[in-house]
Amino acid sequence: TCLWFIYGISRELIPADTRFRIALIAASVALAFLAPIYLIEVGSTFIDVTTTVPVLAGILLLLICDRSRHGGWSVLLAGLLMGAASGLKLTNAMFAVAASVFIILASRPVKVRIRDLGLYVAGGCIGLLLVGGAWAYRLFKAFGNPLFPLFNAWFQSPDLPAFDSRNDR
Repeated sequence: TCLWFIYGISRELIPADTRFRIALIAASVALAFLAPIYLIEVGSTFIDVTTTVPVLAGILLLLICDRSRHGGWSVLLAGLLMGAASGLKLTNAMFAVAASVFIILASRPVKVRIRDLGLYVAGGCIGLLLVGGAWAYRLFKAFGNPLFPLFNAWFQSPDLPAFDSRNDR
């Protein structure tokens, strides 16, 4: 499914009049397939490839919206997908934030971009709550922190020292 979305994204990003367009699209899909992290995780119990599906679907929807000059429901659905991906795996939230920048810089009038950003954020919050809300609630009930063990300096769960863990690499 990831490769199918890569194909769609490539079709949107590579202009129709580009020389060797079909070969470039095929190369995009082949490179995505040959990425070592993708090959290692396919068929395993790692969830990165699985949670990438709604992220790529959201990106494809945003690209289609920008090209067609329409927003509205498609932007809301893109937000729902990105929020759901973040609910499945919190580290996908960085892709949702990056996609919001895409909406801000889109080639549409400012009023439309503001409306689309509001729809995107609303969809993202709904998707996050629908998919990750029950788990966050259980974490909050058990540890006093809906993102446990992350952000424990804010929530100060008694089960972990009150500091934020960081990866400084």
